[in-house]
Amino acid sequence: MRIYTGADVTFTLYEDEGNNYNYENGAYNEIICRWNDKTRVLTIGDSNGNFSGFQKDKVFNITVIYPLEDSDRQTESMKKVVQYSGQKLNVNFDL
Repeated sequence: MRIYTGADVTFTLYEDEGNNYNYENGAYNEIICRWNDKTRVLTIGDSNGNFSGFQKDKVFNITVIYPLEDSDRQTESMKKVVQYSGQKLNVNFDL
């Protein structure tokens, strides 16, 4: 995941089997993610769904990129690797 700072955002991470139409019958998973720009916290929500071959445990590589006009952080980005087990997880990127 890449997070570009400057505003709050909510997005849905969607996954399915990728090779058929089983998602039309509910065979998919969604994870709602929220970035709070003020607190610099990414909330990865609960895993919501299931499909053949689904793995609840995941590893997320997250990079937070700061805008160029922020002179203190022009070349700075923060990276974290987090283990996710399907339950809500808050990831703090506060400097």
